[in-house]
Amino acid sequence: MLMTAQAPPQAGQGNTTRVVMVVEDDEAIARLIQAVLADIDGANVEMCRTGHEALARAADVQPDLVLLDLGLPGLYGTSVALALRQTNRHLPIIVISALPGHTVAEDAWTIQAQAYLTKPFEPQVLADLVRQYLV
Repeated sequence: MLMTAQAPPQAGQGNTTRVVMVVEDDEAIARLIQAVLADIDGANVEMCRTGHEALARAADVQPDLVLLDLGLPGLYGTSVALALRQTNRHLPIIVISALPGHTVAEDAWTIQAQAYLTKPFEPQVLADLVRQYLV
């Protein structure tokens, strides 16, 4: 299932490399997301397995887009998103989760995510979303 909440930002000029932070603890899903992103020109992928790791690395890598699982070990995805929003309130976040659709929708709304996908998802849908928000 796909939901988009906000219009993507307008295209920027001159910046061809953008950082996509992927926060996903499931190895197979992380590999799939990484493969999808490998086909997107200008996407520099930063992989994180936990919310704590994402928060620690976000200050250094300053992501342009975050793909965020909600059911992370140790620190739930909404807490990660809210912490990321404290330093960059305009950071686009796309939620990707295996939680039931209504739960994902509520959590995505709470953190003001730009979009959400429920697992399993179509790789092309993810690629289209990333291109839409990675401008």
